[in-house]
Amino acid sequence: MINKLNFLTFLKLINLLFFVLILFFQNHAKASKSVNQTHQNIEEPQTLKLSQILESTHKNYPQILNFYEKVAVKEGKILESRGFFDVKIKNQYQDKTRGFYDGKINDISIEKQNGFLGSKIYGGYRKSFGNFADYDGNNFTNDGGEYRIGGSVSLLRNRAIDSGRLDLITSQLELKESQSQLEKVKNEIARDATKSYWNWVVAGYIYQTYNELYELAKKRDEQLKIRHQKGDIAQIILTENHRNVLNRQSLVQEAKNNFENSAISLSMYYRDANSTMIVADLNQLPKIDFGYNFEINFDAKKDLEFAIENRPELRILRVQIEQENSNLLQAKNLYQPKLDLQFEASKDLGHGPKTRSQTNNQIKLDFELPLQQNVAKGKIASASSKIKAIQYEEMFYRDKIKNEIFQLSNSIQNILQIYKNYLEELKLSQILEKAEKDRFTHGHSDFFLINLREQEVASAKINKFIAFLKYQNFIADYQMAIFRNYH
Repeated sequence: MINKLNFLTFLKLINLLFFVLILFFQNHAKASKSVNQTHQNIEEPQTLKLSQILESTHKNYPQILNFYEKVAVKEGKILESRGFFDVKIKNQYQDKTRGFYDGKINDISIEKQNGFLGSKIYGGYRKSFGNFADYDGNNFTNDGGEYRIGGSVSLLRNRAIDSGRLDLITSQLELKESQSQLEKVKNEIARDATKSYWNWVVAGYIYQTYNELYELAKKRDEQLKIRHQKGDIAQIILTENHRNVLNRQSLVQEAKNNFENSAISLSMYYRDANSTMIVADLNQLPKIDFGYNFEINFDAKKDLEFAIENRPELRILRVQIEQENSNLLQAKNLYQPKLDLQFEASKDLGHGPKTRSQTNNQIKLDFELPLQQNVAKGKIASASSKIKAIQYEEMFYRDKIKNEIFQLSNSIQNILQIYKNYLEELKLSQILEKAEKDRFTHGHSDFFLINLREQEVASAKINKFIAFLKYQNFIADYQMAIFRNYH
């Protein structure tokens, strides 16, 4: 019995130990997972790329979203204008409530206006009840009612265009103009975002350059203090170097301020899905090979042809000319006499006089000739003058775009040459810096010349960065000038 109890106790202990081991491994797995997540969370932010900025701008920039809504407004206007051609159902009820005759008429019809020849088609059903006077004989129908179908076409005025069709054309052209405005705004903002991005990048590299220069001065200050304590150098040298440290510290502070402000400016274009601005960090600065030799791979003459075809200013002017041509067509339309042809067929069903039981066909011509045409003449003169004015404006924009493209082309070529000069200057400055430090090591130089060489290297780097920034800005302006889409 005792052995049995001992055996059961042993089993319980084994189970308890097994349970404890399971808990241990589960907790260990959770802890490992937590540690991995912590490592992931403290990883450096990912490099911020220009493509991310442009994607963020296109999707989340408020001004672009605003223009999308403006385009939607114009789309709604088109739908509203199409309402002129909607099918309409009409119903008319007439009841003689007092008097000797108690006749009643119910008339229901359906009609549709069409764009072809200003035509209209309709059909309907009419039925009368009660008695009518002899002079109201046309109101009578057989007991089965009267069915009718008909239509009309315009042979002169309103044949090619009318107010309804003009409204639809106008709303369609307004949509095209609004879409061109949207493309213009998107590319302008993409250009500005591109400039802001490269300004942030260059500001970051300038800040790092000044910071490196400052760190060199601090390190040298510590070394000079040790040498001063040993009596190797005079106090004046230590004082001069300390002045140099303060000078470089001020440069660092100013560069830091410029970088932080550039990051704030960039946040206008760097947004999350809720359009909330994001301020980029120094750790997100991309690594750029500033020694890259840029090549000119564009043809200004061909790009000018592309720009003339695609620049939104010219496309909008072409839409406006098209609009005024439509207004001119409508004005000339009003100048013509009205001549409408209408045809109708009707038939009564059921019991009633034989004269109403037969099919009744009729054709009607409606003619109208205004003796004075001041409205039409005024509209023709106005539309013609507007077309000429727009054509002059188009000529001006063509010349302006041509100058803009060729000026930017020259600027790009020149800044590339300047950039190459700065690259060469930087190489030579680095060679002189290294040589001066070697001379200092052998006691043939002093720290004044070393400071000078270090500052020359830093200045050459900064000049290179600024030339790089100018190049990127010129490219962004050039892309906008020829209206290449940003990707």
